[in-house]
Amino acid sequence: MKMKPRVLKTLFLPVVSLFLALLCITPPAPTAGAAEVSDLMRRGAELFRAGQFKEAARQFEEALDEDPLSETARRSLGHALASAGQQKYRAGDLESAREYLEGAIDQWPEEPAFHLLLGVVSFHSGDLYGARRAAEEVLTLDEGNPQGHELLGDIYYQEGYLTRAIPEWEAALETPGPHSSRLRARIDRAERESDAESGFGRDVSVHFTLQYDDTVPRGVADAILQEMEDAYDSIGSELGSYPSTDIPVILYSKILFTEITRKPLWVAGTFDGKIRVPVRGLSSPGDVARIRPILIHELAHAFILAMAPRGLPLWFQEGLAKHFEGAPTS
Repeated sequence: MKMKPRVLKTLFLPVVSLFLALLCITPPAPTAGAAEVSDLMRRGAELFRAGQFKEAARQFEEALDEDPLSETARRSLGHALASAGQQKYRAGDLESAREYLEGAIDQWPEEPAFHLLLGVVSFHSGDLYGARRAAEEVLTLDEGNPQGHELLGDIYYQEGYLTRAIPEWEAALETPGPHSSRLRARIDRAERESDAESGFGRDVSVHFTLQYDDTVPRGVADAILQEMEDAYDSIGSELGSYPSTDIPVILYSKILFTEITRKPLWVAGTFDGKIRVPVRGLSSPGDVARIRPILIHELAHAFILAMAPRGLPLWFQEGLAKHFEGAPTS
């Protein structure tokens, strides 16, 4: 099944892009003894408008070195670093994006948009703890910020805390906007999941959290976790990289899987930030071999997303997942 990480790909980038695109850095009027600073600020502003954010940041940094008390230079440097971070994010270089955004926050820690974009980058990087801290900082600086609430809801959802996610999304809806229909659909799905999964069994292993309905015997659940751990080691060894957070796995009855995911009956599994697989007729651990290829296929998508959250074409992702689906797990 093609990977469609809905939660991951709809996080506020248009909002932050608009915010940064509308920035207009204007150098201050020259004052006595400040001609060099004024010239640096002018060159920095020109570079910023040309989209050369790293080069602009160097000019603003030099201006700040010349005049450490200049609030205009400091804020301009913050904006340039944040814009450079956004460029790196769009290019899929999340580590560099994080570094630029942390630099922007160092210069201007009171700007909620910088924390928001850092939260988005952290979320895509699998750093849910860092993403949560960033989202909470957004809401501390700008109480009621709808993007901050939406991000926090997405984090809770990914962590499996559905009853915490829903109120955050509802808070985001209090500010109407283009995100409203997306959030209503997300809330509706989370409510269906919460109702369906309230009585599910739960288990954990080193790298997975597993939920399963009462049609799945505990021995089968244990065997599935072992299969997943074996596949995790095998895929990670071949790729040379591993996801940074635990991977949620949910086993449904066929009917419940269709109700929750809205997928056709023929779909054998899906990954949307969580691995979801319909199972039936698994009465003993030995039966797990029947769904092993599906588990491995969806797990491969989780690895691919962790390694390259942006930019890989779907045909490549699907081909790589099929490669691992047919590979041995030991």
